[in-house]
Amino acid sequence: MLAMALLWWLLRRLRRTEEEEEPEWVDPAVAAREALARLRRSLEQGDVDLAAFYDGLEEVLRRYLAARRGWPRQRPVREFVGEAVAPGDPEHVELGLRTLQARAGLVRFAHVEAAAAAALGDADACLAWVDAEEEAA
Repeated sequence: MLAMALLWWLLRRLRRTEEEEEPEWVDPAVAAREALARLRRSLEQGDVDLAAFYDGLEEVLRRYLAARRGWPRQRPVREFVGEAVAPGDPEHVELGLRTLQARAGLVRFAHVEAAAAAALGDADACLAWVDAEEEAA
């Protein structure tokens, strides 16, 4: 009797685990836009410091690149920026990504202070790049 109860319990756990392992698919662009909006709000409300904000931007871009282009998540996004801009993309998209990478490195690794307004502009540059990528696709 005890063995039957244990077997029943194990089978239920396995089924539950299988059901939980199948997350609902979300469009990477939608997920990136939502994550960027959350990061932006967190910075505006003072819930996150600039280093954590830029870490978050990097993670959002890594997830997006992994889903859309198969970019390895362990590779830094800065390696991608040179390839990121497609011919015909607006110049502000390229400039925004390059500025973002320069400022992010200074804030994250050299601990240089940056203005929150500049950081918000960097989030906008990420959003503009995701939008440009989706239009090109």
